[in-house]
Amino acid sequence: MKTIKLKGSNFPVAIITDNLTNNMYVANEHSDTLSVFDKFNYTIMRSIAVGGHPVALALALDIGSPGIGSNVYVANAYSNTVSVVNPTTYTGIANIPVGKGPSSLAINPNSDKMYVANSGSNTVSVIDPYNISKSTEGSVVTNIEVGKRPSGIAIDSTANKIYVANAYSNTVSVIDGNNDNVSKTISVGKFPREVAFDINNNNVYVANAYSNTVSVIDSKTDQVVLGSAFAIHPSDAGKIKCDDIEIRTSKFIRIKYSSQCKAEANTGFIFSSWAEDLGTNSTKTITNMPDSKSIISYITNLIYPNDTTSTFKLSRSGSFIANFRDAPSPIPKEIWLSLFAIMLGTFMPSVVKWLNGWRQRKNMNKCMKEIDINYSKLNEIGRRKETMKLYTKGNLHEFLLFLRPKLGSKGNH
Repeated sequence: MKTIKLKGSNFPVAIITDNLTNNMYVANEHSDTLSVFDKFNYTIMRSIAVGGHPVALALALDIGSPGIGSNVYVANAYSNTVSVVNPTTYTGIANIPVGKGPSSLAINPNSDKMYVANSGSNTVSVIDPYNISKSTEGSVVTNIEVGKRPSGIAIDSTANKIYVANAYSNTVSVIDGNNDNVSKTISVGKFPREVAFDINNNNVYVANAYSNTVSVIDSKTDQVVLGSAFAIHPSDAGKIKCDDIEIRTSKFIRIKYSSQCKAEANTGFIFSSWAEDLGTNSTKTITNMPDSKSIISYITNLIYPNDTTSTFKLSRSGSFIANFRDAPSPIPKEIWLSLFAIMLGTFMPSVVKWLNGWRQRKNMNKCMKEIDINYSKLNEIGRRKETMKLYTKGNLHEFLLFLRPKLGSKGNH
């Protein structure tokens, strides 16, 4: 191991190597310089002046346009520029104006375009390397609006997509390299700072500083995925479905973040609980909100109070176990009939009594309405006489007697 000392307070913050020239480049933020090292003897070969506060580097090799060759690109956060350095002559070619606070850059090998994340203007500048020698102002093809505080860039050259980590938005913007438009925005952890693409498994990895996590994105679907394994106990007790797709157990799989995974019991079993396998022969029960508000679920929870819901939302990687238990024996028909007879004997008298009372109240209301109608038809002089006549003929209910105080009746009739 060898330590290379830099003169003065250069504050080196970025480094990149060139395997063709065997050079190593270091961006010195506080001295606004680019140091060039020989990788074999660890000596400083040159110190090249660049823009204010250089913070990120990228190397473009063998760009096809005649006379351009390989270049080193330097993102200068304070001067809002990208410096272009010729690695052969060790001279600056251009300082290209970009957005505010350029903090990261990457080259798309499909088009040779340079993508620059501007953390201060929430944009990504696209630089055309073939126009650098002609005009620095014309080097920026377009500025793409992304999330807040873009801070990291990665390129999927196979699918021609650019992934941008937006620290303040907790998202990753996906740029289509064919048209330089944002095709999708993916939610990830808190304060994503850096992003990287793995060509071997087509995964995009996002470092989330504030949530202490790494989000994994499947570049084929542009969805956050989790590495998970599922098991069933007992093994023949049921099956597991995630988003209505049956999952193979005892096998590590990639599955979409926030998938709804449900345990379905086979005949003779009922679901008991979900548990997470923590390793070292220990598990942790997963508690969830009920997956149904039906009266059947309510009654089931009363009978089996230890049950948790059969569905849970997948929010982290891990190994998960769906536990089942033997279903209780069905209640014999004779017991159901006995219960029905008991309920019938207990509640039927009260029902009959209520029906009789309801019928009496209905008849009384009908008679009172009839009394009121006939009473209003009688004149003041013959009202008492006519009313008693109607009662004698049986046209009025006996409740007519209640009218006597109202008619001013005194005595027997």
